[in-house]
Amino acid sequence: MKSRLSLRSSGSNRGTSTAGKGNEIFLLSRAIRESPEVLVCRIAGGQVTYVHRRLWPVLVLLAERFSRKSLAAIKEIHTTAGKHKVVMTPFPDWVPKEVLRAARGLQEQQATSQLAAILDERKNSNGFQDRAGVAPALSVAERRRGS
Repeated sequence: MKSRLSLRSSGSNRGTSTAGKGNEIFLLSRAIRESPEVLVCRIAGGQVTYVHRRLWPVLVLLAERFSRKSLAAIKEIHTTAGKHKVVMTPFPDWVPKEVLRAARGLQEQQATSQLAAILDERKNSNGFQDRAGVAPALSVAERRRGS
């Protein structure tokens, strides 16, 4: 789950509307961020990304496919002045020893399949492979033009 939420309206405010639910969404995102079972980082397109602890060994195994900065753990704290401050713990400083051990027991193909959605999202728009080794897909318009 990423902090970037799709809040598109289908033209109707009945049933599934998010109108007026901004505070509820904010509070839920804060509850997720406070969980010791969730890593908050920026591995999905630079956006704040929530990663459940069961996937941490996968991230460790595939760390070379991501920038160190995107793997840093993000924590938002409140200062005594009442302001918000973002504190980043660099990778691998935040990784517990048991997660490092679990990562050694994984096969790369298995790990890659577990992060396929994130690896696919990391495509760039230049037609070059990014650090994840995933070639970007052509848009429908580019395919029609034969790009």
